[in-house]
Amino acid sequence: MKNILIVTYVFPPYVAVGGYRIIKFCKYLPLFGYNPIILTPEKPNTRAYDRNMLKQIDSSIRVYRTATLEPFRQQATGQKTAPSGNSDSNNPASPQASSFSLLKKIKRNIKQNLSVPDSSFFWAWFGLKQGVQAVKKEKIDIILSSSPPQSVHMLANRIANMTSLPNVLDFRDLWTQNTSYAEKNLPPYLLKRDRKYELKVLKDCSGIIANTDTFRNQLLEKNSFLDNEIVRTVTNGVDPDDFTKYVSERPKNEKFTMLYSGSLYGQHRNPDFFLAAIQQWIKEDLSVKEKLQIEFIGNKTPEYDNMVNKFGLSGIVKGTEWMPQEKLFEKLIASDLLLLFQGFDSVLNSAIPRKLFEYMITNKDILAFAPDGEIPGLIEQYKCGECFSSKEPQPIISYLKQAFKKWENSEKQPSTLRSMPDLETKSQVKILADLCDRLL
Repeated sequence: MKNILIVTYVFPPYVAVGGYRIIKFCKYLPLFGYNPIILTPEKPNTRAYDRNMLKQIDSSIRVYRTATLEPFRQQATGQKTAPSGNSDSNNPASPQASSFSLLKKIKRNIKQNLSVPDSSFFWAWFGLKQGVQAVKKEKIDIILSSSPPQSVHMLANRIANMTSLPNVLDFRDLWTQNTSYAEKNLPPYLLKRDRKYELKVLKDCSGIIANTDTFRNQLLEKNSFLDNEIVRTVTNGVDPDDFTKYVSERPKNEKFTMLYSGSLYGQHRNPDFFLAAIQQWIKEDLSVKEKLQIEFIGNKTPEYDNMVNKFGLSGIVKGTEWMPQEKLFEKLIASDLLLLFQGFDSVLNSAIPRKLFEYMITNKDILAFAPDGEIPGLIEQYKCGECFSSKEPQPIISYLKQAFKKWENSEKQPSTLRSMPDLETKSQVKILADLCDRLL
């Protein structure tokens, strides 16, 4: 058995989407000859905390938790107070307003300078000493770092250089090629600095795994110095073990139940057009109103709070905050139609959210909204639903009517999981292990 140090920003009992990928690495790497050892911050910047996730981690796995410094950590609670209406700071012509504006610019500039490549930048130094100690104590053979945040690669790069070990970069999302990178609005000198950090870890690394084929191809196209043979695709995949206990023959739901799991934010993850289509469908056929149920599970930003009332769907749409993974999987199995809002911008065509694989294995129909690319390709390949690339309501309503009629004519729910062995997590982790074998 060889020992692999996994540098990850989130690890149980703390929870974030990327953390599930690491959990599965820990589960399956030992089957292919690698003992995982974890290096992670003691208190990462995430609000989700679930001690039950520790049950998925073998108790023999050693975890090194380090201190970190995050001066721009987002607060989970607290209200921002608007200035009073008669304040001089509200008057653009006042000296106080000019000073206030200048101060904001200075603060923003300081924050940007200390947040490249990301707000976890300081962990790239705080975790170094303990990382090197872990390498020596655990007799580490190879290092794997998984991003985002991208600063984990800087930390792993430093540990690898100090210990002369090979290291593999895991890109769940890309760095300067990230679809939302432009939204950072970095000035040119910070863009140059960020690219310098990225080039350093790319040129020093021994191997790379990327979350999708498109990500892999984009990395190779932009960085011609990379060797095609050491850049592999390792998708999130799905673990059937997570779902088998929820699969049973059960009667159909009393209402046609649609479910979306995940956060709602920005313009991409925005379901307003879908709710408008539901509203229009009900106007066309009032009889369906009492037979529909839509549930959104996950965090949402404030602008979505009044969306349900806006479309007159109170009593039909239900919102639930984040819930433990086990409860969520049971909900997925019990639903009739699973919703995926990826957005329609072509820059999003390379991303595959983890939830898509989880949706697929349930054997339930999927209604997705995404641009041409990875998502519609998978849905078409496995014949598991429909993907729309526009907000046009009538095609959406037509599909909903078909799915609704299927539910009406059924007597019970499907009681088997979808077979997709190539996308199972175990198969994907083997690709990672094979790359590590090659590098060693």
